[in-house]
Amino acid sequence: MQKTAIHITVTTLVISVFGGFLHWLQMMNAIEKDTGLAVPGSLTSIVYLIYSVVAIAALCVIVLVWMRQCSGSADSDPALKTSGAVTVVLGWLICACITGASCYLMFSLQEVRYVMFQRIFGAFGVVAGLCVPCLNIRRDDDSLRTFARPAAAVLTLFFCFWLVFFYKTVSSENPVVLTYAVETLAIASAAVGMYYIAAFYFGVGKKNRALIAVQLAAYFNIGALADEKNAVISLMLGATAVMMLIAEYLIIRNLKTPDRGE
Repeated sequence: MQKTAIHITVTTLVISVFGGFLHWLQMMNAIEKDTGLAVPGSLTSIVYLIYSVVAIAALCVIVLVWMRQCSGSADSDPALKTSGAVTVVLGWLICACITGASCYLMFSLQEVRYVMFQRIFGAFGVVAGLCVPCLNIRRDDDSLRTFARPAAAVLTLFFCFWLVFFYKTVSSENPVVLTYAVETLAIASAAVGMYYIAAFYFGVGKKNRALIAVQLAAYFNIGALADEKNAVISLMLGATAVMMLIAEYLIIRNLKTPDRGE
């Protein structure tokens, strides 16, 4: 299943990158430079909206149709286990990105009106970033199982808190919805995707729902990189997208086809 996992994950990545490109074109043409307001009936906005609907529908169809031909372990926990070092290394890189970005936010204090709120968000991000490597449970080592469950729960809560922080500092004070809509969807979908990922560590994971959730999270997080924002936030969004793509790869890789008995 490794080749299939790579093909589907790369497909998700390509669709997401092209969607991000269309969103970049949208932001270049659908916002008036003088006033900062959205341009009514912008062609790029319509094209991006149509593409997003078609792309998301295509990803869902790919998952639902392909999953009918596969089966998994009766225990949902092995769905995210890895036997290679690549995902472990990527997990540590994601940890470094989220932790480093959160440290910067905790001490930079860019949002002067929300100093304490930003510090709490930064501290929470440091803890969440350090939890990422705990999710990488190798097939031949169950020693991290004890830490995986609380780590998954902490990451889920972090994305929920990130959404609240984003609404408080950006969304509530910006009248132009177009400038932050995709980023809002990115954070919200990441919270949902992490929720379904966490379910596997508690033995109640649903592979179909998890795959669709992480694909949507990857799509919107990559798309949100086209928005004008702090480079540190972009780094966190990019790390989140990679984490969701890794989860998609592992879920598919650990499935098996009835014919081959993998």
